[in-house]
Amino acid sequence: MTLNLMTDTMFPYGKTSFACRAASIEELIRWNDPDLVGVQELTSSMIPSLTWLEKHYTFVGKSRNRSLPIADERNCVLFKKDRYTLLKSETFWLSSRPEKEGSRLTGSIFPRIATLAILKDRETGAVFTFCNTHLDFMFPAVRTALTAILKSELIGRFQGDYLLLTGDFNTTSMSDAARVLTGEGNALNLMETVTEKDGSTLRDPIGSMAHDQKPIDHILISKDLHVDRVTVLRSMYMGVYPTDHFPVMVSFHQ
Repeated sequence: MTLNLMTDTMFPYGKTSFACRAASIEELIRWNDPDLVGVQELTSSMIPSLTWLEKHYTFVGKSRNRSLPIADERNCVLFKKDRYTLLKSETFWLSSRPEKEGSRLTGSIFPRIATLAILKDRETGAVFTFCNTHLDFMFPAVRTALTAILKSELIGRFQGDYLLLTGDFNTTSMSDAARVLTGEGNALNLMETVTEKDGSTLRDPIGSMAHDQKPIDHILISKDLHVDRVTVLRSMYMGVYPTDHFPVMVSFHQ
């Protein structure tokens, strides 16, 4: 699953506040039961309200490390504690200095990061890489530059039998930024699972129109894998929407 949680720092009051949505988010996860989740816009202040998730899932990933609370977001990778063994995890920055905490690409509104986990599936024995990111929302050229860095870093850091990449790309699968990761002959050997027919992954009608009613939340998987089902989850949980994005869930097999 890829899930933009909608940060608590921008909308602290009313039905959009995280306090009103935390139970809905946990019910979303509990009901749909994903093994793996890539979340965006998670802040430190949100984690104490997600006790059920912390009980059943391991969270890995550093914040992007800015002094302002609005910028202190994480792209955590979550995985079920009873199924996967963590072999390695790291957060790197999509900049000219990926190891430099808080580093930012010129033109990017905030520092942008990717969190990576090398996991072993205790049921199948497979070892794989799961990466999660959140691209900049403003300039297309910046997003393309960010994915070029991401591609380069993943080529060097990938381990195991297959690669999974989730994220809010803030753009569609037909954009230059997305094609950096999925273009023909790509060394990452990734394919997009969420297609235009799946529709917008934004609840906001204006944002949906800006992206031609196409999804901006993505799950890319190795081409050697087989997709069973793709679902955009548009339901309320506990009487409210969990977030301002529609989560996306993909089931697959080797």
